[in-house]
Amino acid sequence: MKSFFCSIFSLLLLLGCANNHYTNRKNIVFQPVEPAANILYSFNDFWNYWSDTVRLSERFIALDTNNIIITKEKFLTKLLSGKYLPLRLQANNNDSPYYKLYKLDTSINKDIPSTIVDLTMVYNHLFQMQGQVLPDFHFVDLNGEIYDAETCKGKIVVLNFWFIHCASCLQEMPQLNKLVLKYKDRKDIVFVSLALDNAAQLKSFLSKNKFNYAVVPDMSKYMYDIIQINTFPTHIILDRNSRVVYTPEDYQELFLELKKQITLDKEISRY
Repeated sequence: MKSFFCSIFSLLLLLGCANNHYTNRKNIVFQPVEPAANILYSFNDFWNYWSDTVRLSERFIALDTNNIIITKEKFLTKLLSGKYLPLRLQANNNDSPYYKLYKLDTSINKDIPSTIVDLTMVYNHLFQMQGQVLPDFHFVDLNGEIYDAETCKGKIVVLNFWFIHCASCLQEMPQLNKLVLKYKDRKDIVFVSLALDNAAQLKSFLSKNKFNYAVVPDMSKYMYDIIQINTFPTHIILDRNSRVVYTPEDYQELFLELKKQITLDKEISRY
């Protein structure tokens, strides 16, 4: 997971810098989606940029300050120093997202670097989970169904972390319901949601609101203490060996990454 930055890109992206544009020897032009000066003009400008543009959970090509490709792990580590902005770049002939480390000036609003650190900590924690077996899981849903390493062996598991009063969680539920229906005939793909709320609260909520995931109550200890997730909603995709393969930020990314995992499984099964 941490090595998806292909070596071919290292050969192609020997970038130069001029007037907020970055051009390599193959005439691929990269331009910031927003000039850094505009992003850093005020905290509100920064926050709007981050909320609308930054998706550090996605698969992206990371560049250092000298426009050299680095790993995603190193990129996130640099952001944790509070000295850099992840500046998103647009390429004129490539759909892959690019982010460049942009060195922050000490004169900017002090809330900006501290916020970058706080937000990056969330992404970095989820990123570090990738490739690891989901720890100590034994989930029992409202219908008494058990989900653990044994019952989920050989299955792709899609996890959703939420709670009843999370507006963003509720907003995406109709789309998550569509995803479950799309794969309803696949017995090898299961959708499980872990909620902070207790069983009585969830049953009352679900009597008025449809949610096609299996719903597991009282998961605050597991989320907060064991896997240390405290942002909602959060999504995790597990492979057939209960390893975390991806941690999508939202349902759009979840749809895309689940499809990729299914395709990958098909390719592996050929050998």
